[in-house]
Amino acid sequence: TNPQLYTTLENRIMKERLMPIYLKITLLSSYYSEEENKELRATFKYYVNLFKFVESMEGHDFGDLLK
Repeated sequence: TNPQLYTTLENRIMKERLMPIYLKITLLSSYYSEEENKELRATFKYYVNLFKFVESMEGHDFGDLLK
């Protein structure tokens, strides 16, 4: 196995998963437990910071989602 290739592929996949995670946090959070919401927010925050995203394509600031 190649750890560098694994990380590269994982990051590409996570870029695609950020939108569904964003929607789960903003629109569907009531369907998830508090623990699941915390995990979603932590994952979202980690990858948004890793990829240096500051706002959505629609121009919405991630502000409260990153706290």
